[in-house]
Amino acid sequence: VNAAAVNAAAVNAAAVNNNNNNNTTTKKKKTTTGPPPTVPVTVVDLKESALGWRSRLGYDELRLNDGEFAAFLAFALAFPSSFVALVDTYSTLETGLQNFLCVALALHDAGYQPVGIRIDSGDLAYLSKQARATFREIAEAFPEKKECLSLLKIVASNDINESVLLSLREQDHAIDGFGVGTHLVTCHNQPALGCVYKLVEVDGRPTIKLSNDINKTTIPCAKQPFRLISGDGVMILDLLVPTAHAAPEVGERILCRHPFDHQKRAYVTPTKVIALHRLLFDGGEKNNVDEDDEPESSSSSSTTPPPAPGWSSSSENGSPRRRFPSPHGGERPARPSLLDIKNHVLKQLRLVRSDVLRPLNPTPYKISLTPELFSFFIDIWQENDPIRELA
Repeated sequence: VNAAAVNAAAVNAAAVNNNNNNNTTTKKKKTTTGPPPTVPVTVVDLKESALGWRSRLGYDELRLNDGEFAAFLAFALAFPSSFVALVDTYSTLETGLQNFLCVALALHDAGYQPVGIRIDSGDLAYLSKQARATFREIAEAFPEKKECLSLLKIVASNDINESVLLSLREQDHAIDGFGVGTHLVTCHNQPALGCVYKLVEVDGRPTIKLSNDINKTTIPCAKQPFRLISGDGVMILDLLVPTAHAAPEVGERILCRHPFDHQKRAYVTPTKVIALHRLLFDGGEKNNVDEDDEPESSSSSSTTPPPAPGWSSSSENGSPRRRFPSPHGGERPARPSLLDIKNHVLKQLRLVRSDVLRPLNPTPYKISLTPELFSFFIDIWQENDPIRELA
């Protein structure tokens, strides 16, 4: 109680000093920092105004926590344009929300729009809906504060992860934003990205990695991925095409093959084709080895994979050339901003079917090969995978 009284006294003194500073600005132009207030600033004793709102709202001062009230006052004085109060320190609905509203409405009387509240514990869905209902109830009782209360935001935190977000959505929460910390740095369901770079081409020659685990077998040669969009505007599949081949075209009837299952194949006629790969760097100004350089070995063994279908062997030394377009003038395209990346991801997610995005038993998204690449893949696979003998 003594600490609360000291805090309250300090806040009151700060308010008085603030008033005195405002009253002595007639000879010197006043300068402010931060966003401008929403309405002309009025000199207000914030503590007295907040206590007045406590009385007008009918709150029992004996049930409210004075230390929390003093902390909210101090924070509002320090950051009047960005006042967000953590309301669950003691009890969200019994004291935190009431103390916030008293200070927030007083701050609005002084010409500043409070931002909102943060809830860091408890039943987030229930508490957010109760808080929103309280804002609406007070707005009806005090119409002059309707706009102020309608702009208040509710932010939730406390170990927010994907499961919590899905649960909150099912409960029709009233939360405007989430504070994600631990699970943003490391996703507990997928703490590491299980992928490895594998060579698919060396000196213009396709390569393949064979494994007893079919998922670790690589698809040889440099490729370009294209996303095929249906007439409904959703993703059908991603198609891998050798870089030397022409890109799929809108309206073209394309046979798409599953990489590892011979029986899975389908015709697709896309209404839109999105190129997913953008070349930024290809080993320097030249795409291939210099024409004046001789290869280390002009002969190849019988197990060396042949050139990929459609590749050129027009160089003087006979080594295959990739038909990559290099960046114009050797300059890399400008990097997109973080906002551009975010908007692009959201735009792409809107193209994904709901059954692919569902959290439980999602439909696997299809990755397919062109018939030429599929045949080339199988040929290299069979050529380099020894036939086993059974005794």
